[in-house]
Amino acid sequence: MMILLECPDNVARLNVANLVTFIINKLKIKEKDYLYETVRQEIEFKDSDGKDQVRIEENPRAMTSKFILKCLDNLNTMVAKNWSRFEQFLEVILSFGIGDSETQKSFSCEEEKVAFERIGLEFLFRQNFIGKACDFLLGKKSPLATPNEKRFEMGGSYSNPNFSSVIKLLTRMINDNELIEKYPLTDLDKKLLLQYDLLKVMLG
Repeated sequence: MMILLECPDNVARLNVANLVTFIINKLKIKEKDYLYETVRQEIEFKDSDGKDQVRIEENPRAMTSKFILKCLDNLNTMVAKNWSRFEQFLEVILSFGIGDSETQKSFSCEEEKVAFERIGLEFLFRQNFIGKACDFLLGKKSPLATPNEKRFEMGGSYSNPNFSSVIKLLTRMINDNELIEKYPLTDLDKKLLLQYDLLKVMLG
């Protein structure tokens, strides 16, 4: 993830993104039956007094889930901070959501392609990607930004961040009637989608 966001070499970021895209799209097919499962882990640590302690954590079982959840958790921090280089990173999330062209070519019928695409889209719906994406696109102007929260300014006088992958995925999701019916938009999602600044970003 660090290479996709911090490496100054655009070709290197592109090649890494292509590799990660290939891996997660292969993995999500193999892991589709347990994408939402978690495993309990005992984490040993020392407290402030130097005594050994153990805490229980629930972590995703699937490698695909771990990676995508980490990506989503860092949207407003590490990703926003590296706005001038996050194009390939966001393309990886888009590819997870709708699939990559190479994997789709391997399917023999349209039903298989749709089923493959549904794996990523449904996962993102269940992780409230629509709300998270809107919040990310709005940045400091998001109504979810708290007064003491540090948010990075994305864009400058001479360049703007490339949000095209997020916008494509967001548009794809809100136009999917079947999944919208299964996972209805919350009132907060609707409020975020109707923000003037968000509409300006998406139409721009």
